[in-house]
Amino acid sequence: MKVSFVSALVQKVMLFAFVCVLSSCGDKEESKLNNSVVDLPSNVIGTFTGNLSYTNGSTIIANDDDGKATVTKTGDKTYSITFSDNAPALTNLKFEAASSGSYATSGSDGSTAGMTLSSSNLSIGATKNGASWGFTGTK
Repeated sequence: MKVSFVSALVQKVMLFAFVCVLSSCGDKEESKLNNSVVDLPSNVIGTFTGNLSYTNGSTIIANDDDGKATVTKTGDKTYSITFSDNAPALTNLKFEAASSGSYATSGSDGSTAGMTLSSSNLSIGATKNGASWGFTGTK
């Protein structure tokens, strides 16, 4: 039961991230991203607690209640997201605004990530090298 819940959560978050990234793509995707990189709102910076899932082949991390995601500004419009439960961090992220409260990034390392913020709620979906992260939580 727990694995199917996590699987459904990961699928929903990944679908959202894919739609965010896809909707932000254009003919000149690289130059568009370079020209529209934004600072994330200050209420995104900090630690959120909630549902965390991470999968990488046979490794499955699922924390339904007290998983943590910490968003940190590491440079000029550059961010990292660290997770609890030994899920790997996502680093050197630069976001563009996809829509009100939604942000997307596509890294040169093949990673993609989508983030939605509403009030104090944060949702993250990300993929990199076949691994996937999903998180929904509050501050």
